[in-house]
Amino acid sequence: MKIKILIISFLVSFFNSTSEKEFSYALPKYYKLKSTLSLKIANQKTLHLAVAKNKNSSEYNLIPFFMNKEGKVNKLSTLSFKDEPELVSFHIVGNQLTLINYQNDQLIIDDLAVDGTSSKRKIIEDTDKPKNIITEAHETLFLKKNEKEKNIQVTRVSNSENINELNFKIPSNLENSFDRIFDSKLQIINTEEFVKNGSISNFQAYYKDDKINLIFNEDEKDQNISLIAIDLQGENHFKLMNFKTPEMEKLKNSNSYFKNNKLFVINSGKDDIQLNVFNAEKENLLKNLSLKKNLSHLAKNKEDLEDFIDNARKSKNKPTVTINETKNGKLAVRMDYVNKNSYHYYDFWWMQWQFHWQMQMQHTQMMNQVPRSFGPNITSLEIDDLYYNEKDHSYTLILDENLEIDKQKNKFETIYPIIEEEKYKKRIEEMEKNLKIENTSLSFLNTTYRLFYSNKNENKLYIKTFNID
Repeated sequence: MKIKILIISFLVSFFNSTSEKEFSYALPKYYKLKSTLSLKIANQKTLHLAVAKNKNSSEYNLIPFFMNKEGKVNKLSTLSFKDEPELVSFHIVGNQLTLINYQNDQLIIDDLAVDGTSSKRKIIEDTDKPKNIITEAHETLFLKKNEKEKNIQVTRVSNSENINELNFKIPSNLENSFDRIFDSKLQIINTEEFVKNGSISNFQAYYKDDKINLIFNEDEKDQNISLIAIDLQGENHFKLMNFKTPEMEKLKNSNSYFKNNKLFVINSGKDDIQLNVFNAEKENLLKNLSLKKNLSHLAKNKEDLEDFIDNARKSKNKPTVTINETKNGKLAVRMDYVNKNSYHYYDFWWMQWQFHWQMQMQHTQMMNQVPRSFGPNITSLEIDDLYYNEKDHSYTLILDENLEIDKQKNKFETIYPIIEEEKYKKRIEEMEKNLKIENTSLSFLNTTYRLFYSNKNENKLYIKTFNID
């Protein structure tokens, strides 16, 4: 009993420790709250969405709240849907927020003024659900392959009135490559966020400066990595590049990451691990680093180094490489390995919700029911799958702008925080259990996070800001 009282006392103290003023909103009595979703948008702003069933109209209402960098909250125009909405993407341009939902073969694009004064909607009928979705701060892109026309179709959405469809004829020498890419599970990587282990897919897509870079390595034991750049603006829309990493004895597996026009490739071999850095434009090797020969200072001792190499090359595991940026302009290159049978890549809470929705739809098909949920209601997530607690055995290498190794022992600060999702999951679970809150969702900024929730005893919504610890 004493322990329980101490836990509750700690949670109450923590919950009330923030200096930020809490925002609250009383829902009308005719609403039954279904779920919430919190999203980070550009320039340290957040969007908080509540889905409620309207008892009067039998429709689903989406109630958005926009919180700026300083913490000021505006309630935006309420949106109505026949069924529970499925959010596809979101972005902001100036003072206008755009939400894209998909429902009943319709793409529903809503423009919302962030001051809450107006909204505009466009519905595109008889359309397939977008699959390869690139969510940028100021636009959304849909990427697909048109089998009949043999072209790549890129749909750029700025707002409901500015939708531009681009079609690029696929060169004959790239048709097979594009077939394999679009037949695979292509993963879109957002380098403006930081997911510590990143993607382990052999087919990855990165978008920057009007270029979509498709990186693929179909055989993990092959020394070659291929990249197709799709230029949305230039005259030559396609460029194929091949990168051959230095030979390794018994290459077991590999992975890659694309940042600042540089391709980072990690290779795991019989007795060593190599990190290779290529200039993507010139297709030349800039750096080749051996974990044993060049980076042994990252390990605690020789035994630790050997364990890392041994585990990374196991068939059940896959090495990972991801790039963060330090506040003094250097690159923090994180190397690790994960169990590829249980690891899930996701763009944190946004991807968390997407995964949750897919799991529910599979359940719907099996059970012939409709147990839908819009936002990341943590109490109802498939916790074991989504939150596989992968042990951190990583090494972080600091490289300067010339890719020279920084061996200083000083602690480095990164621009994007490394979120220990398991810790926050457990914290929210304890809050839900002991403080009688529910319908929780989180959005993480650079130094703070914002919690969106409701109280079990009243039909009321809250947004509260905490420091990342």
